[in-house]
Amino acid sequence: HPSYSYQGSSPDMKIIERLTLKPDNRIWYEYTIDDPNTWDQPWTAAFHWKNHSGPTFEFACHEFNYGLTGILSGARAEEYRELTGEDYDRPAVEAEYR
Repeated sequence: HPSYSYQGSSPDMKIIERLTLKPDNRIWYEYTIDDPNTWDQPWTAAFHWKNHSGPTFEFACHEFNYGLTGILSGARAEEYRELTGEDYDRPAVEAEYR
């Protein structure tokens, strides 16, 4: 999304992602962030994902991920403000989900 930045990055940020299947059936996930407007040099982070027998849920769509509600509500409030010029005060509904 154009109005989202990662850790204060600029629109010039580039991400390189690498996924490698390891012999023990793990996936090694590595990403490098490069944004000369924000950091002095590119930086890399990595971790592994283990195979498990249970169901796998996409993080953004998991039913217990309340962050998505806030993200979508914020986007709708921005759209409302752009259309009407007024701030939108959404009702407090988050407590209903818990």
